[in-house]
Amino acid sequence: MELLQLLLGYPKEFEGDEDSTELEVSTDSSDIYRKSSIPTPYDVTIRINSLVALSTSGWEIVLGNSASEIQSNSSIPKDNRGVIVAVLGSYNRGKSFLLNELCGLNLPSGNLIHTEGISITAGRKQAENIVFIDTAGTDTAIQKDKLDDRKATEALIREIVLHLCSFIIIVVNRLRATDQSYIQQVLMHSKTSESKTNIIIVHNLLDVETVQDVETIIKNEVEFLFDAKPDNMKLKMNQDSTDVSFFHSTNNGVDIRHFIFTKNGTDAAKMWNSQSIDGIMNILQTATDARRNLKVITEMINFVNTKLPQLFTNTHDDNSSENSQKRLQIEMHVRKPFIILSHRKDMENLDHDPYPLSLSPKLLYDDAGYFIGISSMDNGEWKPLYNLYETEDEILAIVELAGFKQGDTRVGVGEESISIEGQRVNFKESLSNPTVHQEKIPMGSSEVGDPSPSTIQSMGKYFYKNSFLGFSIEKPENWHSASFAHTRDFINGTVTPLLAKNNMLINDSDTTKSERSTLFVFSKLPLGNSNGKGNPNIVASIGKVDAPQGVINSCDFIGTVLRILNGPLIQAKLNGDCREVYLNGEQFSVQEWTTHMLMYSTVYQMGYVKIMKNDYILLFTLSYTDRASKREVYNIMRSLTFSKE
Repeated sequence: MELLQLLLGYPKEFEGDEDSTELEVSTDSSDIYRKSSIPTPYDVTIRINSLVALSTSGWEIVLGNSASEIQSNSSIPKDNRGVIVAVLGSYNRGKSFLLNELCGLNLPSGNLIHTEGISITAGRKQAENIVFIDTAGTDTAIQKDKLDDRKATEALIREIVLHLCSFIIIVVNRLRATDQSYIQQVLMHSKTSESKTNIIIVHNLLDVETVQDVETIIKNEVEFLFDAKPDNMKLKMNQDSTDVSFFHSTNNGVDIRHFIFTKNGTDAAKMWNSQSIDGIMNILQTATDARRNLKVITEMINFVNTKLPQLFTNTHDDNSSENSQKRLQIEMHVRKPFIILSHRKDMENLDHDPYPLSLSPKLLYDDAGYFIGISSMDNGEWKPLYNLYETEDEILAIVELAGFKQGDTRVGVGEESISIEGQRVNFKESLSNPTVHQEKIPMGSSEVGDPSPSTIQSMGKYFYKNSFLGFSIEKPENWHSASFAHTRDFINGTVTPLLAKNNMLINDSDTTKSERSTLFVFSKLPLGNSNGKGNPNIVASIGKVDAPQGVINSCDFIGTVLRILNGPLIQAKLNGDCREVYLNGEQFSVQEWTTHMLMYSTVYQMGYVKIMKNDYILLFTLSYTDRASKREVYNIMRSLTFSKE
């Protein structure tokens, strides 16, 4: 079975070996490759569940129940190249359904399908020489002490997929802001990969049945949010030709093709599903310039070997740089279906004598979990060692400041960093022509981060306090608040993508740009919950306005901000006039309005604006759904107090 052997990439030790027949994939090979215990659309699974597992048994290779169905295929090119496709998407979006359709399989799909590490499916019938790759999801719980290992492992898997694949298919259902953010990250990293990656987005509308509903979703989501245009391709089979409808968009120079799927057995499915399958398969079959080496596991091993020295801090006794580089390589075990460290390839008992491995504490990731580099003291920026703790009541930081002048250091704990300004005494300057044997401690002045409204703040169980701006506000006992990181992630994953798209669609050269940071959120329900009835809340934000022509007071600021927001995706309508009020002795401008965001319910809002020191503009946005909830958020606002310093 040539294709399966190609995927598995048998090492040279197996070639020409008298006993190599034991490794042939047949009914007699169950002692070599373990078979999956449940039906699965995957032919081969590489169980990359942990990087640290390389210290012992490494990564097992498991065969699916249907792997024996892969046909010996004489059409495999002599150069062993074919199209490799990654199928990506969040949990329960329909990836298994799509794999069944594309690969010509008839296996169950749904919540019971479990993906581990990297899973590989070889296409059948019209999908010969096309290989599909699926990856493990990120939503399973894990022990706290294994979180770093999980994060690094998932980042490596993402890098492997981008390296191996020439096509990425992203599966979404009804589009959510989190999907938009995920797509943007994939597009960014695919664009910067070494070789070109083609992008296809499958809009898998699982609960949509009518043609009219599909057309509405296409208009609101595919055409509007992606700026996608209708397109078609002609398929020729024998003497017949068929038109296939799809949609085409461009994002930062990356071409994207969109295909529609709907609920099976419906009128909408009859119109869309078959032609979408035909269209995707035609693209993959004719992509002769996008073929990659079908020795997937061999290619994966070679790629991982370029990454391992960066991922681990080798603590073995014999850890010279040369030996460390040599040891941290992986390959197939000579007799077992495991990928292991090279020096363990002959070991019979892989659990014996674990090789000490420690993940590098300097790994850096972006918001999507991709590696972005290795932190280093030599990059011109340094930070002191510190411990940072967050409880429900407070944030605590313990910072190592050895060598700093006492009383000459300013420390601020921020949303994303510790801000430190001070002077570490450089004793070297007082020495006469010293011989330097080692210099690892940074000296001189240090300024890591700048003090700002978002760096000198604290969140307690029943309050928020901002020392920079000099105010505090109380939170009711039965209301909820989020950590600064949680608030940032929620805003970035839901509101920010919608705002960004809305701004792109506005062509107004007279708009005033404003960069704002969220300080806190108090909400009646946890962030992201509404029970379908809305979630009353207060959001405080701070920022400075660039090009402030026309903004001469707080009321003008509110009007300008709402004018900026108004666009195809967001509509804000003023309710009454802006007025000046006093709250606990402090003057504010107050404006009420109604906001409607695409795919969200209408919400009533009220803004309290105050111009602060250093030209900061402080905005409290109160959101409510009825008179009772308006009274709740207003009563919280009445607890706002400013210090008299």
